[in-house]
Amino acid sequence: MHLAEYRIFRNNPIRNFKGIWIIFLSAFTLSAQENLIKNGSFEEGIKEWMVPSWKRADGKIWVEPVPDKGNSQGIGGMCSMRLDYAKNKICHLNYFTTISLPPGKKDYTFSVWTKSEGYDQPTKGQLTVVLNLPEIQKNHVLLTPWNKLQENWTQFRQDIQIPDSCTKATLRIGIHGYDNERGTTWVDNLYLGPKLPENPPPAVKKLTLLRGVPHAVHGGVWYPDEKMEYDIELKEIAEPGTRATLNWQAEDFDRKVLCSGKKEIVLPENPRAAVAAKGNQSGHVEPAKIRLELPSLGDFRGWFAMKVDISQGIKRLDEVTSSGIVVEKQEGRRDPFFTAKGPGSVEKQIRMGNGSASFQVERRYLQTGPSSYKLEILDKKVEETVNNGFEPTFSFMFTQKSSPQNQLQPPYLRHRINEKLAKGIDPYDKEYYEGWRGFLRMLAGRYGTRVHDWYVGDEIYHTYHNDKYEIPHYVALTRLLHSEVKKNNPENVVGGGGVFMDMSPIGKEIWPQVKDSVDGLSCSLYLQKGTVEKGLTIDGPESGGLLKRFAFTRSIIGPDKFIAATETGYSFIGHPPIDSDRVKEVAVINARNLVMLKYLKVRRWTYFLFENDPMYESAKYGFGTTDYGMWNRKTGCPKPHAAAWAVSARVLAFVTDPREVKPRSDVYCYLFRKNGKTLAVLWAYTKDWVSTKIDMPADWNGMDFMGKREKGKKGILKRKINDRPLYFELDAPQETVADAFRNARYVMPEAYLTINRKNANEVNVFVKNKLTTETTALVRLNNSAPKTVKIPGNAILPVSFPHRTGTGPVTASALVNGVRYEVSNTDEIYPVAHLASPPAMDGSLKGFESVKPLVMDSRRYVMPTDADGHGLWTGKEDLSVKIYLAYDKDFFYIAADVTDDVHIVRTHGIESWNQDSLQFAFDTENNAFDPAITPAGYQQDDVEFVTADTTKGPELFCHSAGGQSVNQLMSSKPVVKRRADNHTIYETRIPWFSIGSLKPVPGSVFGFNTVVFDLDMPTGLVSCQMEFSPGITYGKTPALFKRFILE
Repeated sequence: MHLAEYRIFRNNPIRNFKGIWIIFLSAFTLSAQENLIKNGSFEEGIKEWMVPSWKRADGKIWVEPVPDKGNSQGIGGMCSMRLDYAKNKICHLNYFTTISLPPGKKDYTFSVWTKSEGYDQPTKGQLTVVLNLPEIQKNHVLLTPWNKLQENWTQFRQDIQIPDSCTKATLRIGIHGYDNERGTTWVDNLYLGPKLPENPPPAVKKLTLLRGVPHAVHGGVWYPDEKMEYDIELKEIAEPGTRATLNWQAEDFDRKVLCSGKKEIVLPENPRAAVAAKGNQSGHVEPAKIRLELPSLGDFRGWFAMKVDISQGIKRLDEVTSSGIVVEKQEGRRDPFFTAKGPGSVEKQIRMGNGSASFQVERRYLQTGPSSYKLEILDKKVEETVNNGFEPTFSFMFTQKSSPQNQLQPPYLRHRINEKLAKGIDPYDKEYYEGWRGFLRMLAGRYGTRVHDWYVGDEIYHTYHNDKYEIPHYVALTRLLHSEVKKNNPENVVGGGGVFMDMSPIGKEIWPQVKDSVDGLSCSLYLQKGTVEKGLTIDGPESGGLLKRFAFTRSIIGPDKFIAATETGYSFIGHPPIDSDRVKEVAVINARNLVMLKYLKVRRWTYFLFENDPMYESAKYGFGTTDYGMWNRKTGCPKPHAAAWAVSARVLAFVTDPREVKPRSDVYCYLFRKNGKTLAVLWAYTKDWVSTKIDMPADWNGMDFMGKREKGKKGILKRKINDRPLYFELDAPQETVADAFRNARYVMPEAYLTINRKNANEVNVFVKNKLTTETTALVRLNNSAPKTVKIPGNAILPVSFPHRTGTGPVTASALVNGVRYEVSNTDEIYPVAHLASPPAMDGSLKGFESVKPLVMDSRRYVMPTDADGHGLWTGKEDLSVKIYLAYDKDFFYIAADVTDDVHIVRTHGIESWNQDSLQFAFDTENNAFDPAITPAGYQQDDVEFVTADTTKGPELFCHSAGGQSVNQLMSSKPVVKRRADNHTIYETRIPWFSIGSLKPVPGSVFGFNTVVFDLDMPTGLVSCQMEFSPGITYGKTPALFKRFILE
């Protein structure tokens, strides 16, 4: 029998489930009477915890605790206390009563379980739980680390002794948020009572929930009022046939409860037992499944998380989080701007709003002989694409990697081509190119009436160094493609070039050779930092300098050539929870990216991937935890940025006449024309809510970035905005709408303050004017005399003050239009020793004896941050390092003593980093020090090197200089010496002319960072790395480098 109970919450998103689950059973099976903290499991809500009743003089508000029935620790629990921290808030909670301590007890355990997410600064939100014994004036404090998130439920515990003289205690909870804009901390199973066993018996798990997968080919992209069904997959069922309760709760993007319910079930037969009974020994077992139907979500639109658990009585057996999207059905033609690789089913692509389908056309799979082809599958796919309303796009990979082991040629050509390469003979002769011409001519004739976009999709900047033939081969085939496509249908377009111009100087070399043979630039175009992983932040289009990047590329390719991205996206490392803040952040950034790309008139935007390739989730191929998809195999459900894509594909479809309006430096507004009306998109580049007052020139219809609709009348609109785009459609001229948004009132900070050391004796206070007009600031550092400065609109001005190194922290303030802004800095700086005589440079570290090394020997330096949990880093003997930095008048020296249990040498040149190696980078002009004002990516003064023991001997390779990839082998030879005691010594010297603006002048300050890569197997990916600070791996960001000074 299956019974279902639903609760739909419309106005009150959080309800007390009292009467449903009110009993807590911990892993220790303690009775409630043993815990002196009443309701320490929060199963009865949070009424025992109170915020102070008085208002703070500084205007900050108290964090209000929230009961969270979607998160709890332990098998039996159903609820926890959630604390949503923000920079304008203070977290201080008092337990409602004094705790009475029973007489005769002495040995206690004081413990708490917690987890956290969303704190984006190196200093994380730090939870403190304080037990105060007033009679002896003593505190016992449970404290989380200041620099580490608790991604999973983590226990903090103290076994304490309380004297008999103590009869009472008080309890309070706080969060130190440091410089974080916001973050979330959960608290559960707070305990004070008799001492617990050191190693409590593990809870016996009765089943495992794997996934909750949408029972639909579209993968969970639902239309309103459509029947929504999920298959809850489970295995390892200890007691099949017994009764249980399936509880579920749907939450929106902001974790507000949409609806909840429960369903009485009978646990199915264990799938392993079922397979064994049939005698199937194949090893692949389909999981058991329970079908769950959700009720209609009414007028809700957007992404939702569905949290499911199975319980028996008061005991929760397991839980899993699924997701889905509710989006309006799209009528009419879909915009071909939106497309994807690995796109999944046709129905999924339609519902996501894709208007084109990309085909990677490879000759090796299609051509079987000089004039014979195998085209049945391609014919079928192109026809299916057109019949379903997509515009097909052909993308070619011309790279051949020009090696004797090359597998990219058609099989009938492979042996002849590779044989010539092995002999050092250029195999790309006239006959070869005529073969290509025939292939391209055949394609143009066969598909030219249905395929209108023909792109070269190579990442030539990754492959051109393989051989001297690569660039001529790429250029010749691009010209052939243009010739044959245009000959067949002059209206069709050809894209090529292969490099977005700020990514590599090779783009400037290739473009003049192909510009007359292409209608536009086609290339991979990954925006900003795109790696989503614990401890990392990702950039939006603002901090990533998207507009500047496009302006630079346009300055080279010209205004009339189109730009098409043949690949773009994000990589998620370690499968972060699908409803975590860092995964949701991608959705917000993705929405802003798409608006700006439409403003910039990008022709195609090809997302990599809708559905993650199973290879990336398989350890067999050296990946295991890498995920590029909006969907992956681990959850089978859409991530939040899939919803942002689907909404954008509807609201931004076929917009024209893009225009930028800039009301404030941190307020972004873009206008378009659509269906005869004006579409305005508005956001503020801040997580904090900004009050706005806009005189709307006409009635309007609106939508948020998740698709939630609203509407309003002509006149004053008071609205709060943040970094989430809002869309407004008005029947009014663009100029009138532009004036309304430009002249609107935006209540937000008018200045931004930051500090950076200028040299040994001076510190710069940087003041950013966020207004569009000039302003005056009264600036002070510590107790120095103030300086009055005028700052132009949208400008940043450095103001210098005397302050010697080693004299303590600094605090700067600026008074702007009657508002005081303040910032503090520890003035952290690392010395680089001056050497009286050159070191020996023989692998002995002789000459570096007086240099104090930078030591990296703990998990705080390890990336990925969970490498130890996955066995990729097992301790100091696996990987640890001492870095020695020094200089003299001729060279900058970097030496390293690396402890590494396995030494791997497998490559050279541009790939020399992809093995055991030492990489390092300089911000030579010390001009990137705050991510809030410095775009991500290397600038003109930044340089990056790698030194390694390679298959061709020790090499020093320059990856980046002048703000671009140079990929150049340096003439200065490093020393790499492997010792028998698992130590590898690196010694490198770099002439000053190779380090840009930095010169050997004592007192010079610069940014510097270094990373040591570690491989433990000759195949696969880098196991882990140690990085002194963020900024080299997972996105080049010199603003995150530490500051160094020449002694």
